[in-house]
Amino acid sequence: MKSSKFFAISFLLSFAACQLKAQKEVTNADLLRKLEEIQGQVESLEKRVTSLEGKANASAVALPQGKEDRESFLKRLRNELGTSAARESGPWVNAKSWESIKKGLTSAQVRAVLGRPHKQKLSINPRISDIWIYEGDLNADGKKERGIVNFSNGRVLSVEKP
Repeated sequence: MKSSKFFAISFLLSFAACQLKAQKEVTNADLLRKLEEIQGQVESLEKRVTSLEGKANASAVALPQGKEDRESFLKRLRNELGTSAARESGPWVNAKSWESIKKGLTSAQVRAVLGRPHKQKLSINPRISDIWIYEGDLNADGKKERGIVNFSNGRVLSVEKP
């Protein structure tokens, strides 16, 4: 912080000196007035920096100190972030959306209700042509919930809700 203050003061002083050299005559009163103006600006900047540093420190989250506590905290944080991402990944996360998926719907109708699947697979089962998989950790327990829609000839054959 002291080096940034020094840099700011040096910059302002050199700027003021350049401005004053451009004038024909410079009096001590002019120099003193400019110096006082610069000091006021520096003090104002110092107050703003101190205020911003205080706000940053107040909003910081302290990590637990113990190794096990820290690992547990980070695991919960990772689960929460994954859950947030899954919840934001489309309408498939709503149970009501799955209620409207019935046998015989087309793949376009399923996409309109659940959104794009996360994975699509071809099946080795002769009755099933395509498998659409929707997955994500919906309840922050670290385990992915999975919903599956099986298609036969472009129509829903079966559904496994998450």
